[in-house]
Amino acid sequence: HGLSELEAGRLDQAQRFFKMAWESERDPAALNNMGVVFLRRGDRPNAVAHFQLAARYGVAEATANLRRLGEPVPNPDLA
Repeated sequence: HGLSELEAGRLDQAQRFFKMAWESERDPAALNNMGVVFLRRGDRPNAVAHFQLAARYGVAEATANLRRLGEPVPNPDLA
């Protein structure tokens, strides 16, 4: 659901879905997806913070996002 909302540009709905996925399932991929929502909103600081936390859980896509943005990539110390 969240990814389809994101692809459709419905950022509020996507963010709610990803937030619920993180809070209920502790799915670290949801952190990366929330970062994408923040980035699409032009909120780079929050995007980077979410990508960095997801990368600490070992989410490869978050690591790739950080590299694309030229941001430091943390060690996956929570994985």
